[in-house]
Amino acid sequence: MEIILRPSIIFPIVLPIVFLFILLQVSKNWSKGKYIRNFIMTVVTIAFLVFFFISVIQKTTIDINESGLNLKIKGYINLPLSWDDIKSVHYQKNYKDTGYKPTTPRAGSNFPGYNVGYFKLENKKLVYFVLTGFTDDAVVIETQKGFCILMSFKNLTETYEVILKYSNTERGIKKGLS
Repeated sequence: MEIILRPSIIFPIVLPIVFLFILLQVSKNWSKGKYIRNFIMTVVTIAFLVFFFISVIQKTTIDINESGLNLKIKGYINLPLSWDDIKSVHYQKNYKDTGYKPTTPRAGSNFPGYNVGYFKLENKKLVYFVLTGFTDDAVVIETQKGFCILMSFKNLTETYEVILKYSNTERGIKKGLS
């Protein structure tokens, strides 16, 4: 099972409008010379393109198969896990009230309804976090190496069932809803 997550379509629409507004203001209000204005406009354009590529264009992919779980977050985090690396998996209802609410992004995107990357949670744990939409439930995966993965998106129960299908209860995987 492969799950591909992208930010809402609103970001590719709104970001260029904001960029054009900033570019227009720089070109209109800069009176210190043509070369400096062109240099500033080039720097603003490059910064926008880098930000746009990092935050919007790249996708997050979760691949679940018989060999394990592979989490690729926006091209800069690649986290392959075999089923032996996973200590426990559980379905957490209303994760925000249990200390799993993200507070501080360490690396990743933090848009409304689309949070992916490495985050610090309210309970002070550091976790790889994948959230799209505004769901209240999450799948929490704890690994043997001591880090966590928290996933919350549409069709989460189907994903949880696929993870349980490939996992083995003899390896400490918790089945059932918590």
